[in-house]
Amino acid sequence: MDPENPLLKMTNVVNLPHIGSATKETRGKMAMKAARNAVAAINGQIPENLLNAEVLQKIK
Repeated sequence: MDPENPLLKMTNVVNLPHIGSATKETRGKMAMKAARNAVAAINGQIPENLLNAEVLQKIK
């Protein structure tokens, strides 16, 4: 990452490599969250922690 990237100056951003989440516990939780989100979407429900809800309005 470019050292001048504005993200590096933001106080609400944590910058770390992908390996930062590579614990068995974290990866297990990530897999479960992905599975729950997939099931919710298949069942026509809103996935947990949806960040861009406006997209749902476009496909309904």
